[in-house]
Amino acid sequence: NRCPKLKPSQAGPFFPTTNAPASKMFVCAWDLFLCPTFWQMDQKKLLDSMIASGIDAILVKTAVMGLDPRQHLGKSISQMQSHFLSLEKSFGMNVCGEGGEYETFTLDCPLFKSKIVVKESQTLGDSLDDPLDA
Repeated sequence: NRCPKLKPSQAGPFFPTTNAPASKMFVCAWDLFLCPTFWQMDQKKLLDSMIASGIDAILVKTAVMGLDPRQHLGKSISQMQSHFLSLEKSFGMNVCGEGGEYETFTLDCPLFKSKIVVKESQTLGDSLDDPLDA
């Protein structure tokens, strides 16, 4: 199942112990080469590096105590960095979100030809027990 239009790319997961099986299945299914450059890298250093390199990624999902969707969605990782560090110290949260604590959407980075601009957004809840619009 060779896919000639795909070019080599970097794997997103940072911890092989939690994400390796899924990454390996994807790589095998598409006959790609896995290049896990960031696996097992110190997470604080990785977050620092992503911010310093100009990655503008915003939170689009939160799933951990201490990250409130009403307050934190749409904020950049650079705006959230000190809060992530505080949550790591208090609760052991992974500052890069590798435990599913949060998800991001990248608006800009050095590889992009132009920045993605969010013109409007809406926050939606996924639980009937705690709807965001209540």
